[in-house]
Amino acid sequence: MTPTLTAPAPAGAAPSPARALPLLTVPASAIPTSPAADVRRPVLFTGAPEACWLGRYRFPMLVSRNRLVRLKRKFPLAITPWILDSGGFTHLRMNGRWIVSAEQYADEVLKWQETIGGLVAAAPQDWMCEPDVLRLTGKTIREHQELTVANFLRLRELAPTIPWMPVLQGWTLGSYSTHLEMYAKAGVDLHLERRVGVGSICRRQNSVTIAVLLDILAQAGLRNLHGFGVKIRGLELSGDRLFSVDSAAWSYHASRENIRLPECDHAAADCRACPRYAEHWHTDLIERALVTWPEEHHPAHLN
Repeated sequence: MTPTLTAPAPAGAAPSPARALPLLTVPASAIPTSPAADVRRPVLFTGAPEACWLGRYRFPMLVSRNRLVRLKRKFPLAITPWILDSGGFTHLRMNGRWIVSAEQYADEVLKWQETIGGLVAAAPQDWMCEPDVLRLTGKTIREHQELTVANFLRLRELAPTIPWMPVLQGWTLGSYSTHLEMYAKAGVDLHLERRVGVGSICRRQNSVTIAVLLDILAQAGLRNLHGFGVKIRGLELSGDRLFSVDSAAWSYHASRENIRLPECDHAAADCRACPRYAEHWHTDLIERALVTWPEEHHPAHLN
């Protein structure tokens, strides 16, 4: 039986009328607190703006399909584990639908797995459920969820050797519960998957809202969650509920704060596309005990 996702609340407690969250209204006692320093930390995959970084730097990365399709002949040989992002948000924003077939995408990923190596997870051609995306596609949350499940099943059929990562999509807490049930009815036990992505969270502005969702998913037995675009506050609140995360916040931070490392010799005015700063940011989050390395790729094992 698939667990129903229900917001935790103490007996007799009423939700505070002052806290209206996009997912649900919760009492303060239901908000997860920052975990202790000795609990599990997620592996961080830093968002990389260029695919060539995979062959040059050792910190784990997330690379978008939108970057990889630009490569025609020369592919990097990965020296670090990486996750493939399908670029779905940009694709749906531009086209209102997926115009790349599952067959084409599966062929692309098989080629990248063979030529680049190091691929530990590949996102499907999922359908995000943010309200602005729904307006563009003209579809409902349920339709997006059904299309996401169907695409995952088709990709797994076309390319079973690829480590496809199913993605839970939704917007309200109840809609995530519905999508969990859809996967179960399709014969996919998300508890047994290596990673399960949690979609439509990276553009939410309320980290507490996301923390409540992740806490409830973890209570439902999902300890293999991957958070897309999780912010630092999100890591502080719910890092122990996640198996892995990705983030390109380093680039935004370098741009917003006009950061340029003194040792950098690139022509750009700041380090928004600088691998040295990305690595510095990655290391800083590890030293702050917010994230960790994959055990088999820890720097101590690579010397």
